[in-house]
Amino acid sequence: MSEKKEPKKVEKREKTTRAILVLIAIVVLIVIGIVFIVNSARKNDGEEDIQSVSGDLTETDENVSIAEDGTKVNVSSKIKEEKEIDGLKITDMEITEVDNVSTIVANVKNDTGEEKGEFAIEIKLIDRDGNEITTVPGYIGKIRAGESMALKASATYDFANAYDCEIIKK
Repeated sequence: MSEKKEPKKVEKREKTTRAILVLIAIVVLIVIGIVFIVNSARKNDGEEDIQSVSGDLTETDENVSIAEDGTKVNVSSKIKEEKEIDGLKITDMEITEVDNVSTIVANVKNDTGEEKGEFAIEIKLIDRDGNEITTVPGYIGKIRAGESMALKASATYDFANAYDCEIIKK
């Protein structure tokens, strides 16, 4: 008689173990699904933010457009023109303003054939009439010949409506 009870106990333990493993697998799948949904939502939110700055812009004056999220984006063709300082080419300049913090981002390329850079600059922002709006300090690090680097400068002042700029070596 004891031999018959033992296989039933083993069989019952196996069923219990399988049930626990199935429950663990279901919980793991649910957690993976939730993580996937949350990450997907975050990725989509980031894409919408980027798209709203570069896409859905409303023109407010001739130099600024405003994105749906309130970001001001400078659209002046003079700002985008190539500038040069100490033989370095400054291109792709963009000015944005969010919550009264304006940011300048540009590309600095060294086509001189020798290492350049490692100096402070001033970015003098100018309105359409040639009047100075403000001056923002910046720094250009060491750039080897043929290489590029990003230039970024910001200030807690809204200068997104600038028409043009001059870059001055300090």
